[in-house]
Amino acid sequence: MNRKLVFAVATAAAALLSLSAYAQTAADVQRVSKIISGDPAKKSAYCEMGKLQPQMEAAEQKKDNKKMEELGKKAEELEAKIGPEYVKLQEALGKVEQNSAEGKKLVAAMQEMVKICPR
Repeated sequence: MNRKLVFAVATAAAALLSLSAYAQTAADVQRVSKIISGDPAKKSAYCEMGKLQPQMEAAEQKKDNKKMEELGKKAEELEAKIGPEYVKLQEALGKVEQNSAEGKKLVAAMQEMVKICPR
């Protein structure tokens, strides 16, 4: 088989898989957002998770490994309270390049989830 043809087919297949994964992940963002907003305990844990982020960044800048470990454990506990759907979504989002067109759309979709928590 011609190498150019094999490359073209492989590239097209990869693009289709990428779009399929994006569509699935975008739908997952909406689904998980509804799950979290509809359950007061999950919503509380999700909002608390958002408060950990700046603390984790500060501990990382200070190279405070003990604090990072403590906050990491707290984050794991909160993720468990939010549910397996949230954990799966975070894993999927971790595989998407944020600077890609798909990544930017997903970041925008995730911004909608931020609205779950009152300021």
